[in-house]
Amino acid sequence: MYMDVISKDTIAENVQIKVKEIGLKVYCNQCHKESEIDRRHIECPYCHSMDLKRLSGKECMIESIKVE
Repeated sequence: MYMDVISKDTIAENVQIKVKEIGLKVYCNQCHKESEIDRRHIECPYCHSMDLKRLSGKECMIESIKVE
């Protein structure tokens, strides 16, 4: 979000970053179901509990770097 500001007048100026968000997969400790939820609506879509365990969605992977 602020890459243009922090990279100004550096070797990284004009860098382009592409971000692909992955879904947030959770396990509900109440109804024992796995589901993928929206990060703005953090509740089980089946029973509406907020007693959830994160299974995925916190990963960060750099797919490629191109330097000219």
